[in-house]
Amino acid sequence: GIPMVSTSIGCEGIYNSDESPIKIADEPPIFAASLLELMQDSTMAVSMGAQCREDIMHRFGLEQTLEKIVESWSKLS
Repeated sequence: GIPMVSTSIGCEGIYNSDESPIKIADEPPIFAASLLELMQDSTMAVSMGAQCREDIMHRFGLEQTLEKIVESWSKLS
C-alpha cells in the first residue's frame, strides 16, 4: 500500500503511462517534484498506495500466480 514514483525503465513490463496507478517520471526534476507532491499530500499518497496494492494483488497475487503455474505445468504434460 505504498505510493510509488518510478522511471519508465523501472516499471517496464509492469506499467505503462496509460494504465499506471503510479507516478512515472523520467527527468530528475519531475521525479523529485512527484516525490514532494506525495509527501505533501497525504490523501493522495494513501489513495495511490491503495490503488497500487489493489492492482498488484489483482495482477500478481497468489491466486493469479498459482493459475499461471498450473497452466505452465499442464503444458509440460
